[in-house]
Amino acid sequence: MLFFIGNGFDIAMGLKTSYSDFLDWYLSSEVKSNDSNVIKLKNAIKRDRDAGINSWADLEKKLGGYTGEYEENDKAAEDFICAYLDIKEQLDRYIGEIVKSAENEAHVGDVSKEVRKFIVDIAKYFEPTQHESEKLKHYWALKSSIEPTNRDVEYNFVTFNYTKTLEKCIDNKNRILRSRPADNGGRVNDSIGKIIHVHGINKIVDGSNKTKANYTLFGIDNEEQIINKHFQKHRGVRAHLIKPEINKELEKGVEESVKEVLSKSDVICFLGVSFGDSDVSWWRMVGDWLKAQQTRKVVIFKYSEKMKEAADEIIHKKDAEQTFRNQSGISVEEYEKIKHKVYINVDRSIFEHKLVK
Repeated sequence: MLFFIGNGFDIAMGLKTSYSDFLDWYLSSEVKSNDSNVIKLKNAIKRDRDAGINSWADLEKKLGGYTGEYEENDKAAEDFICAYLDIKEQLDRYIGEIVKSAENEAHVGDVSKEVRKFIVDIAKYFEPTQHESEKLKHYWALKSSIEPTNRDVEYNFVTFNYTKTLEKCIDNKNRILRSRPADNGGRVNDSIGKIIHVHGINKIVDGSNKTKANYTLFGIDNEEQIINKHFQKHRGVRAHLIKPEINKELEKGVEESVKEVLSKSDVICFLGVSFGDSDVSWWRMVGDWLKAQQTRKVVIFKYSEKMKEAADEIIHKKDAEQTFRNQSGISVEEYEKIKHKVYINVDRSIFEHKLVK
């Protein structure tokens, strides 16, 4: 089984890592710059925030969009890189400070117990309250995939976060999640496998020394998201902005590692993920994986604090379904054939405990 973990997980654990939290700090008087390139980017970001741009994925995609506000030459590209490096440096600083300040407030024991239980028991969120045959069939199809009777299950994780919140919450030094009885009279063990940070880890979080190059990715998915045609071919812009290319150039083996755990998985679960355009290559990879075998399933946990009526849950589920279908590159016709393999849960909050209270 494979989990894709987004920033929503860190937020659920009490860390102030939302885009709005960072932006309030970045645009405040605490983070000053007299550089005209930095001021230009800050003004553009503030303009778009006031217009409703309010997520990390929106900002990352907008970085490619902001290139359209520059002339098409090398000097303009260098000016853009200067502004980009400033916000990137401030983001690294902010995440590092947030994680450091949270360490003294961490309540690991209760959180770890709850998160580990959630990981092995996601099927319960789809158990019907009434004995409706179709819903029961749907539920047992998922449960049997998550709990094969005579086979160990390895739980792997792909995280888009710069932090090690996930490692702390699942207590990854304790690799065995549970032992359960098998049909043959023996026992099988479900365990924690790989944790892959596709966007890198913040240097402060990772405990790296200051001489080591910082490896955190902050940018877009492909060159088509760079509006400025000259910037599309500029080596410096590409080296900073296009995340899949950076991973390949650095030879970290990230894509290969994800493909390996993906190919071994029967179920993929998305937790705290926004399915933004700036990571669309990953969503397309999942779409291809889902279509390849009939037994594969996708589970999506979507957070929403705006549910007052039953209709709200229906609307949010439909929105989540459409977003996943669009971003994974699955056509309407294809989706009709496989939609029974997609499970969506909408809730205000899954976890009662937080690392930071």
